[in-house]
Amino acid sequence: MKQEARATEEGDRAIAKKLVAAIRNHVPGRVMNLTDVIAGRAAAAETQQTVVTKDGQARLHPAHAAYVFAQNQVSVLSEQITALDEMAPFADVVSRAEDLYRPSGPPMSPLTTSYFTSWAFFDACVGAANETIGTCVIEVGAALGLDQELLRLIRLLQGSRMGIYVHEGWARNLITLREIVTGSACRAIVPAGYRGQTGELWYVRVLPPPA
Repeated sequence: MKQEARATEEGDRAIAKKLVAAIRNHVPGRVMNLTDVIAGRAAAAETQQTVVTKDGQARLHPAHAAYVFAQNQVSVLSEQITALDEMAPFADVVSRAEDLYRPSGPPMSPLTTSYFTSWAFFDACVGAANETIGTCVIEVGAALGLDQELLRLIRLLQGSRMGIYVHEGWARNLITLREIVTGSACRAIVPAGYRGQTGELWYVRVLPPPA
């Protein structure tokens, strides 16, 4: 489901630039602190159901918890910005994909919510610059004051991709995966808890250590 390569120059992101301008025009003369926006929105009951609590994060592996937190904030922000006209192309792409791959009733899709959400935020591209919801969140956040450490984590998520890896065994609760295209190997945690069998092919999104 990965689309064409994304633009390397942030200056080419026309949708993000229009989005930043629209938000600034909406609150003239003010410096918008998106951290406050996130905190306020996350307090709403509907959104809170989709955000992992601090207690929930404490039960996760630290590396997993960092990315869960970052993706939660992207989710909250995307709800804010996708309501704007500038984001209509993304809303259309994601809505059509959701109808195709995550039907509300039988037959149910084999795609997990985590997979679909990551694709929708960081892979689904639109426009000449192949912008994503993630690149728009990064540009808006950078322009309007989102925490730098959170932006760094979102950039890591945005720079990630799905790949096909060979399962090469477990050691000390870490799996060794070797990508079949590049031949590069890595050791990783598996938050889902699935251990599999040596020799299996895994189609997964491998993220670098967040620290």
